Amino acid sequence: MPEPWTIDLRAQLSKDHNCKLNFMTNVMKFELQGRQTIKARAHCEDKRAFDTSRVTGEPRFKIQQCDVVSC
Repeated sequence: MPEPWTIDLRAQLSKDHNCKLNFMTNVMKFELQGRQTIKARAHCEDKRAFDTSRVTGEPRFKIQQCDVVSC
């Protein structure tokens, strides 16, 4: 059973970025200034990736598309 926050993130990515979530990496849950925080990298089926975060009590995730990096 998926955690409630993953359902929220999947819906927001689909609506705002036309992203069908494939999987997540770098999932971190921690407390910051007394508030539960969730960070994760979301990977779409079309190969795009987004860094996401949300603090407990906020209705929406902050979502930033990852830029392509080449070394």
